[in-house]
Amino acid sequence: MKSLRTTIPGLMIAVAICAVAITALRTASDLYLKMTYSAVTALLLFAIVAARFRRGNKSAFWFGFAVFGWGYFVLSSVNNDYDRNFDDPQARMNSNLITSNLICRLVPLIRKTTYEIDKIEHITENTIGVADLLVTLTIALSGGFLAVLLRTRRRRHRIAKSNPSRSRATNAIVVTLMLIGLGASPRIAALGYFNPPPPPIFPAETTNRIKNKLDEVYQNQLDEQYDLVARLLVQMNEKPLWNRPPKDHDSPIFRLIWMDPYTFPVCVRIEKKGRFVELHLVVLDRVADEAPGRIAIERRFHIDEKQWDRLIELATEADFWKSDEGEIEAFRNLVELGLSRDIDLFVEGSLKGRYRVTFLNPDQKTRILASYMIEVSGVKIPCWYMFDTGRSSPKKVGVRMNSMSSSRYFPCD
Repeated sequence: MKSLRTTIPGLMIAVAICAVAITALRTASDLYLKMTYSAVTALLLFAIVAARFRRGNKSAFWFGFAVFGWGYFVLSSVNNDYDRNFDDPQARMNSNLITSNLICRLVPLIRKTTYEIDKIEHITENTIGVADLLVTLTIALSGGFLAVLLRTRRRRHRIAKSNPSRSRATNAIVVTLMLIGLGASPRIAALGYFNPPPPPIFPAETTNRIKNKLDEVYQNQLDEQYDLVARLLVQMNEKPLWNRPPKDHDSPIFRLIWMDPYTFPVCVRIEKKGRFVELHLVVLDRVADEAPGRIAIERRFHIDEKQWDRLIELATEADFWKSDEGEIEAFRNLVELGLSRDIDLFVEGSLKGRYRVTFLNPDQKTRILASYMIEVSGVKIPCWYMFDTGRSSPKKVGVRMNSMSSSRYFPCD
């Protein structure tokens, strides 16, 4: 492939495109996405002209580059499933392509870090766009080199005839790579679709006691909620709190799962281990009908004793360890009045083998407890989301809150 020697300006252009693409992946900004899109499109258009006027291996290279590049560019832009949620950035990709599934799996690893929930979707969309353009460029380059290899087939065939052992070794390598590719393709295509059933997230006696006091319609709704929260916890790498091993019984722990339908699911777990208090924050990027999403934000760090003491104080004010009989009765009354809404908040606690969860009708003080856990975690959630329940208001429960334009996130000072 002597005629494929590149020039210094060509290397400079290639390095510039790679630099722009890598920067675009790390920043996920609109400007860099447009720059990458324009650069890849210009290169594909140039390939058509170069394939017409170049000679020899260079013509073959640019011809293969144009065919493979434009082919993948068009196929990856075709959405083959019209039933998918178009608010999801991943729904705009062709799910029949293995590369699409691979990109979706890699997005959590390459996505820019943010702690503002309302920016996750935009960052994800830009990251997927840049990654798809880089895959387009890679496939185009592969097509160019393949075209050159096919053009030089006669010469390789003559060399193979003069050296049969080398031919057999080359064929063995090619067959091995093909078998590896065929074996890996179904696994890549099926990533995220075959998951084991999640473990029970609440004790059986708790779920049965609640379900037995509700009508059949709400029993079915609770089953759906249990299943959704269980799949969320599995995706967040979180385990149930009610069946912790005995060695952890003396470690007090609180956890909230917030799954408002208008934003992304959040999990905050705070556990005291000896002199240290550890906080684990996980935010998923979306909740679809069939998939719980992927991790968009994850943090582990220690908080100080004052923050832990404040958490215990708020839990005491909310009378967190009380019986859930009153909560069930209040929920039944709301159902009879037609005032019930979707379950959006789960708050769990475990201490010395004692476990409690509240989610049917979290009162105002319980929501203050949950909002404090979110505040300590550092994630930025629009603060009116937590209290926009139709039953409570931050102004009524003593949470300081200015106008939405001046204070968007927790803390609502």
